[in-house]
Amino acid sequence: MNQSAICLSVVTLTLISALAGCISPLPKDNSIQLKNYIIKSHSRQTSAVKDAKPNVLNYKAEPLDFEKDEKRVKQLLEKYGPDLYKSEKIDLGNGLDGKKSQTIGLSLEQTIRRAVKHNLEVKIAQLAPAISQAQIIAAQAAFDTVFFSNYTLTRADQPQPATVISDTQSVALQERAGVTHNLETGIRKRLSTGGQLSLSTTMNYNENKSSVRTTPNPANLVSVTAQLTQPLMRNFGAQITRAQIMLNRNAHQRDVLNLYTQMLTTLGAVESAYWRLRFSLDQFAIRTALLQRTRATRNKVKERLALDGTPAQLSQANSLVHLRALDLIAAERQLRESSDELKRLMNDPQLPIAGEIVILPTDEPIDIPVTINLVDSILTALKKRPELKQALLSIDDTSIRQGVADNLRLPRLDLNLQLQYFGLNHNFSQAWKNLSGINYVNYVLGLQFEQPFGNREAEANHTQARLSRLAATLQYRNTANEIVASVKGALRALKSSYAGLQEARKAHLSAAENMRINDERQREFERQTPEFLLNQQLDSQARLAEAEIRYSQSILDYNISIIRLHQVQGTLFDHNKIQINLPKDMVRDLNPKKLPALTPFSPPQKNPVR
Repeated sequence: MNQSAICLSVVTLTLISALAGCISPLPKDNSIQLKNYIIKSHSRQTSAVKDAKPNVLNYKAEPLDFEKDEKRVKQLLEKYGPDLYKSEKIDLGNGLDGKKSQTIGLSLEQTIRRAVKHNLEVKIAQLAPAISQAQIIAAQAAFDTVFFSNYTLTRADQPQPATVISDTQSVALQERAGVTHNLETGIRKRLSTGGQLSLSTTMNYNENKSSVRTTPNPANLVSVTAQLTQPLMRNFGAQITRAQIMLNRNAHQRDVLNLYTQMLTTLGAVESAYWRLRFSLDQFAIRTALLQRTRATRNKVKERLALDGTPAQLSQANSLVHLRALDLIAAERQLRESSDELKRLMNDPQLPIAGEIVILPTDEPIDIPVTINLVDSILTALKKRPELKQALLSIDDTSIRQGVADNLRLPRLDLNLQLQYFGLNHNFSQAWKNLSGINYVNYVLGLQFEQPFGNREAEANHTQARLSRLAATLQYRNTANEIVASVKGALRALKSSYAGLQEARKAHLSAAENMRINDERQREFERQTPEFLLNQQLDSQARLAEAEIRYSQSILDYNISIIRLHQVQGTLFDHNKIQINLPKDMVRDLNPKKLPALTPFSPPQKNPVR
């Protein structure tokens, strides 16, 4: 008996060690296949434009006759250009609180830093990775060692039928009575192979008080039990047991990428809002200057009433004054709302949105050409856009589920091993000594087999998982196509906005020249007729203001196009010199190790924004 017990113990421990080492990881060829698929998919996108070269934005608008005279252009810009209004102090009157509105100047860098630190949408997105990280720990906790203890007290006083030997013999009624204390303690651990190993000890104290005597009485029965349950086919291996951990890790990485995406979105929104506020400020200054010029011209018409002016002409001039005052009111409202929108995005406690302090941008947008490269822009977007990494995670998820579904098609064959050692004595300590002698040993070897006829459910689930992986793979290609389309669209928008900027510049110079000519004609006394003032002077003032606004709008469009290009390339953090450190194992082993060195976007050498 002792030799058999020892042999069985050795066999049991050997089998447990072997099963613990047979962890079947998720298919290693998945990452290799994905890398090859990524490289092929990217090559398909770039091969069509492999001959594209870097080029500087270039658009030549129809030249103006006077544009060759640099001195004259400089004088026009000094007298009628946007810089004319920047030295003037902005007067916004009273705010909603009834007090004189105060202003604060912020650079783009200051605005971005405040937004990255305080933006509420970013803070909300930061919670998701922390939640999914806790879910990973919860899934890993399934393999933690568990301590268990069970105690039972049984007090029995139960009549039992007596054994009758002869019909004529009288036998007293028997009874089952006594007190039993049972305590079981032990540990159990779920194995990565899919099985469960437990080791426990049981202490049983039984005091017999029935009519039938037993020995020893009281009796102390102690036992030690080692048990292993292990699936051998279905549900075997880490591919099954660790699947939820892997899925939770992917979910965590997806949440981190969502945070990255949200920060990209927020950063783009903040920078765009900053330049829109710059445009609103320019428009307010232009409308203010136009109203001042219109009032000055109206006063001259009023002075002409004594000579050749008419009340109708004065009423026409007054009408224009009030219309331009109306435009100024709208411009002031837009300036305040643009300031509030920027404050909402920043969420800076020092600049609460409820306050009436108006933010005034101190940086100037760029209006000089930049260098673009179609191939590098596409490659950079395919490498850096978080949407593609999320698509890869979806492929990884479906690969995990497909591996699980493939395993679940196998028959169920479970192994059950149990080894028990016993010791019995009326004395508790002596019972433990008897246990160490290994005189009483129970062992159990069991196998359970199960297989549905047709196995239709498992086969259907495997087909569903396989098709889901195919769909995720196709979705990756679709996402890549969408990214390429967005990059090309951003490049076209940048190119057209630069062309529009050049045309708007020409229009502004032409309007400024027209204004200069009319101002010179106005200096001639005989030219200051009411008709001239109404039909020429006021009209040239309006044309100049509209040209200035269109020019400012074109600069805004050009800078937002630059922001948009960096967004679709995933390089907006680099553009603003913000360092974001993602986990090193982000989308582990799914990206190809080698991609060409990329320079997606070449900014001008001198950029007043930075």
